[in-house]
Amino acid sequence: MVMQMTSALYVVTDEDGGLLFFRHPKKKDPTSCHTVGPFAYMAEDQAEAAAVRLRSDHPLFIQEVEVEWFIEIFFEGFHVTDVFMVDDVPLPITEGGAEWIGLQGGGGLNWQGAFQGDDLGWMKLVVQRLGDLVGRSEQELDDMAALVMARRDADEEFEKIQEMVQSHVRVTIIPEASALVETEGAFQVIDAKTGTFWLHTNGMSHFELPELEIRDVPAWWVTAAGAELNGWAGYFIAHPDKATPGSELEGGGPLRVSLRVRVSPDPWWETDGRACLRIEPEQVFFACENPTHQLH
Repeated sequence: MVMQMTSALYVVTDEDGGLLFFRHPKKKDPTSCHTVGPFAYMAEDQAEAAAVRLRSDHPLFIQEVEVEWFIEIFFEGFHVTDVFMVDDVPLPITEGGAEWIGLQGGGGLNWQGAFQGDDLGWMKLVVQRLGDLVGRSEQELDDMAALVMARRDADEEFEKIQEMVQSHVRVTIIPEASALVETEGAFQVIDAKTGTFWLHTNGMSHFELPELEIRDVPAWWVTAAGAELNGWAGYFIAHPDKATPGSELEGGGPLRVSLRVRVSPDPWWETDGRACLRIEPEQVFFACENPTHQLH
């Protein structure tokens, strides 16, 4: 089969811009409803005709999207749906959806039979049919599925590491020795213009890693520095080989910052019996008016 490449699809959306889904009753029995949607079309006029045909109490709209975007959200799971439509061809996501397609005439394939096995043969068949409809080869779709799964795995790993940091790592905030501390009632007060702070982690030993610290943080940057320190804690838990003196890092934020990791020279750590790495900025990169130059 020769597939025609296209870059755009036209999807039917609700008034809020969300993809259209609706519940379709079987023989008017509300206990056996199936969710149908989204609806995508290769041609804009087909999408407009579908919007008119599907319109109920609220107006429907047409939105142009990239084919790759639609395929990605298909692999991500769309929504809790049973059937989705491409050029009015129904494609099942669940066995109930396959049953619904069979009741509507089958769509040219025995979808219910595809769901009978214990493997994911039905998914392969859906992917092949989707590729035929949108002009993408099976290999292209397999590659996109692999990317989506890799991103999902990375997201899950990131969430797991965040939970580990929140459960085991705390950030301590201590005024630097140079900060002028005064007592006002129950509070110790530090001049925000001149006082700086020492931030360090407690708990990296749970992961057999050194603690982390940032020194001389201005008062108005303490919250941001604490979040940054938590972020680096998670980074080193995920990449323990980087938790070594001399590692070069790149910080985020409005300006790109190059960072270097070195052993903390503060004797307090040795007295405390813990190892600590200090994260220090080396260079800040920013663009000037002349786009051919960068100032370092």
